[in-house]
Amino acid sequence: MLPRALVLAVVVALVAAGAASAAFPGRNGKIAFSRSTDVALHYDVFTMRSDGTVKRNITSSATDEFDPAWSADGKRFAYVRGAGGNFDVFTMEADGSNRIRVAGGQGVQWEPAWAPDGTKLVFSSDADGDFEICVVDLATGVITQLTSNAVSDGQPVWSKQGRIAFASDSDGDLELYTMKPDGSDLRQVTHNLVPDAAPNWAPGGVRLAFVRGVGVKSEIYVIRVDGTRAARRLTRNQKTDSAPAWSPNGRKLAFQRQWDETDLSGRIWTMLRDGTIQRVRTPRSSDAKQPDWQPLPLL
Repeated sequence: MLPRALVLAVVVALVAAGAASAAFPGRNGKIAFSRSTDVALHYDVFTMRSDGTVKRNITSSATDEFDPAWSADGKRFAYVRGAGGNFDVFTMEADGSNRIRVAGGQGVQWEPAWAPDGTKLVFSSDADGDFEICVVDLATGVITQLTSNAVSDGQPVWSKQGRIAFASDSDGDLELYTMKPDGSDLRQVTHNLVPDAAPNWAPGGVRLAFVRGVGVKSEIYVIRVDGTRAARRLTRNQKTDSAPAWSPNGRKLAFQRQWDETDLSGRIWTMLRDGTIQRVRTPRSSDAKQPDWQPLPLL
């Protein structure tokens, strides 16, 4: 058995990596991600083509901005902005204009993901003392708390069929769960003695890519949410892989790889859905994380 300190280190790494929003069906567009290019690790939201070219800084401010999530129509982002222990959820247009704070206040509101129809966002908040899953109606600003317990619930993602997947440590370590958008019909997806986190719906809404602790590292897996098949491992290496994000056409995943544990140079990679043909898309000169893939309308 691993020492408890190492287990906790893996859990912290899995949670810190964040989770991409769900992949909504469509053509593959740009990849949004968080990136720091300075030693102070100040983060902005960037976009790039899926081959890693034409990188563009979308937010470019003195405040940390990270954890981008594309809307189902590919026209807007949700993202997180803040510093000093206070983080709020914002939305903006794909070009960085029309920024609106949609959830905020004291404490942490982060890990946003869109509802399929674009009218709501699900996110996690520590407003009640531990992290819970909440939904905000973008038209009215009304926030509804979906979970209420003494454990940490986070990294929510909304499927095109309407179910919300998330990670929770309610059974003693992080596991994956799904529920209806009103918080009912809770179902546990994974049952392990190791942490599972960072779920990301495939475009069809049948499978989840996620991150599983493997020793003191983490690797990317895929599982059917109906439990009919065992989880399938996609990455195998001595690095830490996290934050998987399906492409809208379901053929690829983007993910974050921590290249060297002695520094913070995370990089964005892509691979085929079977784990083959892995390609790095961001340079080692910056810390890049939390990729999310833009859905474009089908022609």
